[in-house]
Amino acid sequence: YAVWHGPGGLQRIAQRVHGLATAFAHSMRQASFRVCHEAFFDTVAVVVDDADAVISEALNHGINLRRLDAMTVAVSFDETTTEEDLQSVVAAFHGSMPNDRIGRAKWTFSTKPPHATCFDRFGKGFRSRPSRKRATN
Repeated sequence: YAVWHGPGGLQRIAQRVHGLATAFAHSMRQASFRVCHEAFFDTVAVVVDDADAVISEALNHGINLRRLDAMTVAVSFDETTTEEDLQSVVAAFHGSMPNDRIGRAKWTFSTKPPHATCFDRFGKGFRSRPSRKRATN
Protein backbone atom coordinates (compact mmCIF):
# COMPACT_ATOMS: atom_id res chain seq x y z
CA TYR A 1 0.00 0.00 0.00
CA ALA A 2 2.74 2.42 0.99
CA VAL A 3 4.88 1.49 -2.01
CA TRP A 4 1.93 1.87 -4.37
CA HIS A 5 0.85 5.31 -3.13
CA GLY A 6 4.24 6.63 -2.09
CA PRO A 7 4.88 9.11 0.76
CA GLY A 8 2.97 11.97 -0.87
CA GLY A 9 0.00 9.73 -1.67
CA LEU A 10 -0.16 8.40 1.87
CA GLN A 11 -0.07 11.92 3.23
CA ARG A 12 -2.90 13.03 0.90
CA ILE A 13 -4.99 10.02 1.86
CA ALA A 14 -4.37 10.56 5.57
CA GLN A 15 -5.21 14.25 5.38
CA ARG A 16 -8.43 13.61 3.49
CA VAL A 17 -9.54 10.78 5.81
CA HIS A 18 -8.83 12.91 8.86
CA GLY A 19 -10.63 15.82 7.18
CA LEU A 20 -13.75 13.68 6.71
CA ALA A 21 -13.63 12.56 10.34
CA THR A 22 -13.13 16.16 11.47
CA ALA A 23 -16.04 17.38 9.32
CA PHE A 24 -18.24 14.65 10.77
CA ALA A 25 -17.22 15.51 14.35
CA HIS A 26 -17.92 19.19 13.65
CA SER A 27 -21.39 18.39 12.30
CA MET A 28 -22.15 16.26 15.36
CA ARG A 29 -21.09 19.06 17.71
CA GLN A 30 -23.22 21.54 15.72
CA ALA A 31 -26.18 19.22 16.29
CA SER A 32 -25.42 19.15 20.05
CA PHE A 33 -24.12 15.60 20.12
CA ARG A 34 -21.10 14.96 22.32
CA VAL A 35 -17.99 13.71 20.54
CA CYS A 36 -16.10 11.47 22.96
CA HIS A 37 -12.57 12.52 22.07
CA GLU A 38 -10.88 15.74 21.05
CA ALA A 39 -8.02 13.85 19.42
CA PHE A 40 -8.84 11.29 16.73
CA PHE A 41 -7.64 10.27 13.31
CA ASP A 42 -10.21 8.32 11.31
CA THR A 43 -12.73 7.15 13.91
CA VAL A 44 -15.14 9.37 15.82
CA ALA A 45 -17.17 8.13 18.80
CA VAL A 46 -20.41 10.01 19.45
CA VAL A 47 -22.72 9.90 22.47
CA VAL A 48 -26.36 9.57 21.38
CA ASP A 49 -29.69 9.03 23.09
CA ASP A 50 -30.11 5.56 21.59
CA ALA A 51 -27.25 3.82 19.79
CA ASP A 52 -29.54 1.15 18.36
CA ALA A 53 -31.78 3.79 16.74
CA VAL A 54 -28.77 5.48 15.08
CA ILE A 55 -27.40 2.15 13.88
CA SER A 56 -30.80 1.15 12.51
CA GLU A 57 -31.14 4.46 10.67
CA ALA A 58 -27.62 4.08 9.29
CA LEU A 59 -28.44 0.60 8.01
CA ASN A 60 -31.38 2.16 6.16
CA HIS A 61 -28.75 4.31 4.39
CA GLY A 62 -26.59 1.24 3.66
CA ILE A 63 -23.99 2.16 6.30
CA ASN A 64 -22.54 -0.04 9.05
CA LEU A 65 -21.61 1.70 12.29
CA ARG A 66 -20.02 0.31 15.43
CA ARG A 67 -22.06 0.22 18.63
CA LEU A 68 -19.72 0.83 21.57
CA ASP A 69 -22.48 0.75 24.17
CA ALA A 70 -26.18 1.65 24.53
CA MET A 71 -25.42 5.35 24.09
CA THR A 72 -22.22 5.49 22.01
CA VAL A 73 -21.67 4.91 18.30
CA ALA A 74 -18.32 4.92 16.49
CA VAL A 75 -17.96 6.02 12.87
CA SER A 76 -14.80 5.23 10.87
CA PHE A 77 -13.69 6.82 7.61
CA ASP A 78 -11.16 5.60 5.06
CA GLU A 79 -9.81 6.43 1.62
CA THR A 80 -12.91 5.01 -0.08
CA THR A 81 -15.31 7.29 1.82
CA THR A 82 -17.04 9.80 -0.45
CA GLU A 83 -18.79 13.08 0.27
CA GLU A 84 -22.07 11.25 -0.34
CA ASP A 85 -21.08 8.69 2.30
CA LEU A 86 -20.39 11.49 4.76
CA GLN A 87 -23.76 13.06 4.01
CA SER A 88 -25.47 9.68 4.48
CA VAL A 89 -23.78 9.15 7.84
CA VAL A 90 -24.80 12.61 9.01
CA ALA A 91 -28.34 11.99 7.71
CA ALA A 92 -28.48 8.76 9.72
CA PHE A 93 -27.73 10.71 12.89
CA HIS A 94 -30.25 13.39 11.90
CA GLY A 95 -32.91 10.75 11.32
CA SER A 96 -32.45 9.54 14.86
CA MET A 97 -32.37 12.92 16.59
CA PRO A 98 -35.15 15.20 17.79
CA ASN A 99 -36.38 17.77 15.26
CA ASP A 100 -35.16 20.74 17.34
CA ARG A 101 -31.55 19.60 16.82
CA ILE A 102 -31.72 18.97 13.08
CA GLY A 103 -31.73 22.65 12.13
CA ARG A 104 -28.44 23.27 13.96
CA ALA A 105 -26.53 20.51 12.18
CA LYS A 106 -24.16 21.51 9.40
CA TRP A 107 -21.20 19.89 7.76
CA THR A 108 -18.31 20.90 5.60
CA PHE A 109 -15.77 18.76 3.86
CA SER A 110 -13.07 18.84 1.23
CA THR A 111 -14.04 18.21 -2.35
CA LYS A 112 -10.50 17.16 -3.25
CA PRO A 113 -10.17 13.62 -4.59
CA PRO A 114 -8.95 11.15 -1.97
CA HIS A 115 -5.88 10.07 -3.89
CA ALA A 116 -4.48 9.60 -7.32
CA THR A 117 -5.98 6.77 -9.31
CA CYS A 118 -3.87 3.77 -10.13
CA PHE A 119 -3.24 5.33 -13.53
CA ASP A 120 -1.83 8.45 -11.88
CA ARG A 121 0.62 6.46 -9.80
CA PHE A 122 3.62 8.10 -11.40
CA GLY A 123 2.15 11.57 -11.69
CA LYS A 124 0.92 11.67 -15.29
CA GLY A 125 -0.07 8.09 -15.81
CA PHE A 126 1.97 4.99 -16.39
CA ARG A 127 3.53 6.46 -19.52
CA SER A 128 5.52 8.90 -17.41
CA ARG A 129 7.27 6.11 -15.53
CA PRO A 130 11.01 6.50 -15.80
CA SER A 131 12.14 4.25 -18.62
CA ARG A 132 14.84 1.66 -18.24
CA LYS A 133 17.02 1.61 -21.29
CA ARG A 134 18.58 -1.64 -22.21
CA ALA A 135 22.21 -1.70 -22.97
CA THR A 136 22.86 -2.70 -26.52
CA ASN A 137 25.83 -4.83 -27.50
